[in-house]
Amino acid sequence: MKVRVLGALPVLFLSQLAWGQAFQVQVGVPPPPPPPQVYVAPPPGPYYGPPRPAYYGPGPGWGDLDRPRLRFAFGATGGPYIGDNLGGAGGLWGQLGVQINRLVAVYYQTHAMLGVVGSKSNYSGCGDGSLSCAFFGGIWLNEVMIDFTIQDVFQVGVGPSIDLFSVNNFTEGFFGVDARIGFVLGRRRPWNRSGFFIGIDVHPTFITDDSFPTSSVATSVLLTLGGGIY
Repeated sequence: MKVRVLGALPVLFLSQLAWGQAFQVQVGVPPPPPPPQVYVAPPPGPYYGPPRPAYYGPGPGWGDLDRPRLRFAFGATGGPYIGDNLGGAGGLWGQLGVQINRLVAVYYQTHAMLGVVGSKSNYSGCGDGSLSCAFFGGIWLNEVMIDFTIQDVFQVGVGPSIDLFSVNNFTEGFFGVDARIGFVLGRRRPWNRSGFFIGIDVHPTFITDDSFPTSSVATSVLLTLGGGIY
């Protein structure tokens, strides 16, 4: 009986030693961390609304307003002559050219009108200040404009002009200058802008023919109303 107990002691000692080593290994090595959880958002659904504006930040369409594109406008115009002249004119107004970028545009502008203009003072032997000293006929202003659009709304333009007056069975052209200020009521898109144009043109024409019953400078102030893209 004693022999069996003594024989079992080495086996028990070795098992205790092995268990201690296993325990030390488990305590010395920390358990592995859990795998990270990755959240994957679902893809966006289809978008059926109007084109998203992209002209104020990066993204699709950014910079489209800074590319050359068509500028076009059409409407009505009219107004009085001021200074030493009397009368006025009215008719059609239009623009056609290139919007170079968001700020600068170059275009042809026209005012095709019928009107009455005459001198208020004694000029060329006619000075009673009435319409008997004036002429009625066609007035066609042809302007080449450079235009600056500020904050997509306000417009300021200036340029030279060739002005044709058709009266008394003859037509004569004179040099002029046009200065325009206006604003647009409309909307902005990544590729262009459009809206309702409201503007005022101050347009002096330098008359070099003494037979015309006007002063040497015939200045008109024209209101322009119309729509267009720019």
